[in-house]
Amino acid sequence: MPQNRPPVTLLTDFDDFYVSAMRGAVSSVTDAPVHDIFHRVPPQDVRAGAFILRNVAPYYPDGTVHCVVVDPGVGTERRSLVVEAGDQFLVGPDNGVLVPVARELAGKDEPRYYDAPYDEPESHTFHGRDVFAPQAGRVAEEGIGAIAGERVEPVTLNIDAPNFDATDDGYVAHADVVYIDRFGNSVTNLSGEDVLRVTEYGATLEVDGHTLPFERTYASVAEGEPLALIGSHGNLELAAREARGADALDLSAGDEVVVSVEVSKDTKEN
Repeated sequence: MPQNRPPVTLLTDFDDFYVSAMRGAVSSVTDAPVHDIFHRVPPQDVRAGAFILRNVAPYYPDGTVHCVVVDPGVGTERRSLVVEAGDQFLVGPDNGVLVPVARELAGKDEPRYYDAPYDEPESHTFHGRDVFAPQAGRVAEEGIGAIAGERVEPVTLNIDAPNFDATDDGYVAHADVVYIDRFGNSVTNLSGEDVLRVTEYGATLEVDGHTLPFERTYASVAEGEPLALIGSHGNLELAAREARGADALDLSAGDEVVVSVEVSKDTKEN
């Protein structure tokens, strides 16, 4: 039984007929399957795009080519990049969106970032169709050498977890809301593992003046009640049962939130 070819994936911030144009551009170059990861990244939200891809790409097979178009700088002189990260490949704009997932896929190794030169197409507003999609198709069909130029240092983007700092009463961390999903759950860049190092389920967290129960599941609180929990992505999530946590807590993507954990002196010393 023949093995399936690794796919080319698409991740964009436009959920419109533009996606089909990109799919066509990929399929004009390669017969590799095309998978849609997500096309409702908040417009121009590079951090959200980076967060989504970092949580999805590790589940794809070796040889996958991820094409990412969250590109506020379309038409400017920003570079196109092709990246070799572990056994997968990434194509997209040099605005930081590829960096977190490249680090995740590469593990202990260093990702390899290359300039991917291109001739400016007739349309200056749709590099997703005219630049990135054909480049991703060529990588799938011919290998990274088909488009890779000089090795470069990329524009960086950091969505890594902040640290908890010890205080007289417990611990505090300054986190960011990196993504709000369609249910209104506010995902922070605070690692769930780090939260569990300083507290436990059933305790409470202070988040920007709100006292939130820290629970395992949404069903642990009453309908409409806000809570904090660790989402499937492994990060601290601020939510509400059967309601939009972002609205209940007045949160938006990009907001900084101060997360405080109070513990007894004896607990802290142990």
